[in-house]
Amino acid sequence: KKIHPKDWILKITNEMHKTFLSFDGSMLASIQICIMDYNSGELFYLGAEHPKIILYRDEKVSFLKETTENRKLGSINFKEFKEVETFNLINGDEIFIGSDGKDDIIFNDSKKRINEDELFFSKLVKVENGNLKKIIESLEKKGEYSDDISIMKISFKI
Repeated sequence: KKIHPKDWILKITNEMHKTFLSFDGSMLASIQICIMDYNSGELFYLGAEHPKIILYRDEKVSFLKETTENRKLGSINFKEFKEVETFNLINGDEIFIGSDGKDDIIFNDSKKRINEDELFFSKLVKVENGNLKKIIESLEKKGEYSDDISIMKISFKI
């Protein structure tokens, strides 16, 4: 079928939300779902209480815009997803998408404290110039994982 990426994302996300609603609030899921046109660099995405997408462009780090009204899949008082964001990647851009485990590091200091800095991971992306292997090495040097961790890096090159 020929369906616009925005329409596909809304359809699939709302279907998953309905499935989670059948658990009456006992099971929720945060998500970040994206479709990228690898020819033009156009990115379509929808987030639901999941860590924001990080953009690494020209040695600078920023977050892509999020629709803040979205709640986790299965949230009882949330009816449906209505909006998909778009962003145009340019040659050399890199985006990082990851679970909250990348932020929930227990530092290797005398206090054994958990990270509370929401910019912690994005700072590592900048310091390590977007090099995923070095970012992971830095994470592991700074502390221990307190949660599962997943990180995906997508580079746009034309």
